[in-house]
Amino acid sequence: MMDNFERGEEITLEDGNKYIVVDFFNYKSKKYLYLISEDEEHDIALVYLENDEIVPIEDDKEYDEVFKELVNRNKEEISKYLNEVNEN
Repeated sequence: MMDNFERGEEITLEDGNKYIVVDFFNYKSKKYLYLISEDEEHDIALVYLENDEIVPIEDDKEYDEVFKELVNRNKEEISKYLNEVNEN
């Protein structure tokens, strides 16, 4: 397993499902990945790296906090996308 991931990179989880890396970031001394399934685009995952393993976030409070950080990190892209949607 790698220590760094690039946006758009394809990874395969232990269950055999393939995901595309949408974002990879450090937050509160953990490394997080935001993933979208290659096969089912509504299937998303917000996970973290621990000992070179991809681990799902099981704590609801941590998930909410990390999701807010993800949105803040991508605020500009999200705003641009929403503006395009509203124009159409």
